[in-house]
Amino acid sequence: MARGGTSRGAIIQVCVDNAFNASLTGAIEAICYDVGETIRQAGGQNKSYLGAKPRFSRSETAKEKHV
Repeated sequence: MARGGTSRGAIIQVCVDNAFNASLTGAIEAICYDVGETIRQAGGQNKSYLGAKPRFSRSETAKEKHV
């Protein structure tokens, strides 16, 4: 039976947030996980993720106008 090493892997994560205006903000996030030999021997694989998260909000002034 093969015995794994001590390295489990490495992760790199980058996130960029931006306010487009008072009502719209957003984020783009990228994550890359490079598995080490121990996890690879157990069947694990390298993985990558890219996501975008828009966020909408109403300002207090806009809420008061609708009351």
